[in-house]
Order: sequence, then C-alpha cells, then structure tokens
Amino acid sequence: MAVTSKKIRSAQRLRVGSSLRSIHTLLYVTAIGLALIACTLAGMRLLNWAQITLDDILYGRPRTFHLTDYVGGQTGSDTPTHFTAMNIDRQVVVFELPGGDPKHIQVIEGPYLVGAHEDLTPVTLSLHDVDGDSLKDLLVEIRQEQIVYLHRDGAFRLPTPEEHASIQLERDQ
Repeated sequence: MAVTSKKIRSAQRLRVGSSLRSIHTLLYVTAIGLALIACTLAGMRLLNWAQITLDDILYGRPRTFHLTDYVGGQTGSDTPTHFTAMNIDRQVVVFELPGGDPKHIQVIEGPYLVGAHEDLTPVTLSLHDVDGDSLKDLLVEIRQEQIVYLHRDGAFRLPTPEEHASIQLERDQ
C-alpha cells in the first residue's frame, strides 16, 4: 500500500473568505440604502421649501389673496367690489369692500385652520352663482376644499341646511 500525501484545504478558511465577502456585500447594500433614504429626505425637504417659497411669492405673509368683481347689490355704484382673503395666524378672514367703499367694509370670518404650518396655507376666492338666483356667491378655497357663502340681502352668509341640500342636489345633477 502506497501512501500519498495531498494538501487538503481547510474548510474553515473557505467559510471565512466567503463570510467576509458576504459582510462586504451587506455593508455595500446597506450604505446604498441609507444613501437613497438620505437623498429622498433631502429631496422632500427641497420640494417643501420650494412650495413655501412659491406661496410666499404668490400670496405673501400673512397669506393674502385679492379679488375684484361686480357682485350686484351695490346701489348706484359703478365701482366693483373688492375682496381680500387672509390667513392670519390660522384664522381665515375675508374683507369685503362693497363698491370699493371702505366706509361699508364687511368682515366674513372663515374657519380656524388646525395643524402644523397651517399659518402658511393659502386662501383663494372666486365668485360663481351656485344656487341659481343670478347673484354671484363667494367661494373660499382652502386646501382644495370649498366653503360657499351665499349672496343674500346685500351680504354674504353661510347657507342654511336646506339651502346646502338644494345646492348639493344641483351639483349632483
């Protein structure tokens, strides 16, 4: 019987080498994942900053929106009514100057906005006849929600539950 010698590689060495490669791969994948998360967070902050800066340019601080139009109900005035909507520390307020006359200013209180950074939420206005009485009604838009103020007796007011139901029926048809 002949004895031959053959160098046998240690099984432990193979495991150590492959486990080091696995650790390096894991660290590499983890670093890429953390970098992607950091880039996403930085991108979100950048977009948020850009939106706030754009709103600052468009609406100022406090958030302000102006609208001038003929709404009817002005006695003998050829001057349109001027509306100013403001978000003053989360309280929405609309000032109406009928016929542009500051002596007859009317203040319409809107909702109080609750939440983080709601003092930076823009408020916009539009005038449309929503109830079919041929008088323009005031629509206040806040965060893609509309609040309707009906034009009645020369002033704007919130609709009664019955008026609200009839407006909803007209919109659904």
